[in-house]
Amino acid sequence: MFSLYDRYQCAERIRLKFCRRISLAGCNSGIVPAMLKQVLDLNDSPPLGWQLPIAGEYHKRNQSVIIDMKPNNGAEIVLCELDKVFGFSHPGWSPIMFRLAQMYNQNVDDDDMDFDKQDFVCPPDDELEIIYTMSYLKGSFKEGKLDGTWVFPGRSSTNGLMLWPDAMTFFCEQIEKCDPGFLDKKTNFIKSQVR
Repeated sequence: MFSLYDRYQCAERIRLKFCRRISLAGCNSGIVPAMLKQVLDLNDSPPLGWQLPIAGEYHKRNQSVIIDMKPNNGAEIVLCELDKVFGFSHPGWSPIMFRLAQMYNQNVDDDDMDFDKQDFVCPPDDELEIIYTMSYLKGSFKEGKLDGTWVFPGRSSTNGLMLWPDAMTFFCEQIEKCDPGFLDKKTNFIKSQVR
């Protein structure tokens, strides 16, 4: 669920108050296609990567775009601010990646029952955890004009995100530019492999 919050300076922290629901997608009301339309040039045609500085633009208006990552889960609250949207448009569709600043992530127990998703104080910047998530939109552009509906895929067993080498390279490059070392994390791997 995507919402617009008003930002207020509160001592040394920022307070966010719910303003209204918004749409990220959709060629008529979505903020992603609306912002992309403003930066397209007549020479722009896919395959082509792009970036939208969502937080930078909305902070100028003292607002934030907040995503409730688990809106129907009564046991866990996960709220993130949408910082940037990256896209790599192909003809007809656009894989996208969100850079998010995690504002709140807690299981709801007796101590947290008074947390108000509609009005809360942000953690200090140095406590924000950056995370990424990906999806795609059914839309693209050609010769600098939007093409398609620019909506998220519907619920289906076949709506997975496919990334060809150019798109995967673009997204990895953007992560490294925004968060150097983010992709250097050590991971574990199952030792026994099916042969």
